[in-house]
Amino acid sequence: MAISKETAQKLYELLKSVSNSEEITEFYTILNEYYRELQSKIVKQFSIGDPVEFDSKRGMTVQGKITKLNGKSVKLQSTDYVTWTVAPSLLRKIPKSAMKKAKKRPFSGTRNPSFPFGD
Repeated sequence: MAISKETAQKLYELLKSVSNSEEITEFYTILNEYYRELQSKIVKQFSIGDPVEFDSKRGMTVQGKITKLNGKSVKLQSTDYVTWTVAPSLLRKIPKSAMKKAKKRPFSGTRNPSFPFGD
């Protein structure tokens, strides 16, 4: 969700009133702390194993299950076995019934497919 032009203008005017680099650094610190708090609140809405989806930068919808919750990011394994680290604000919970079936893992070419480096 983008901010309104009015809000952007207010922020711009506030930044123009800053007179030195120390104030800019302080402003940045406050903004960064607020962003971390916001991401932390969003992370608490999820649990490990939750089915989720998000839209990738390339426009694909990626579905997967959450494998790890961090302070400001979430790790998930997609249905095609790719691990993604995503900002929690990008995730949407989905019902388990909406999850695409996991594709079979490709054979790695070794005698023991679960051990990727051979014997």
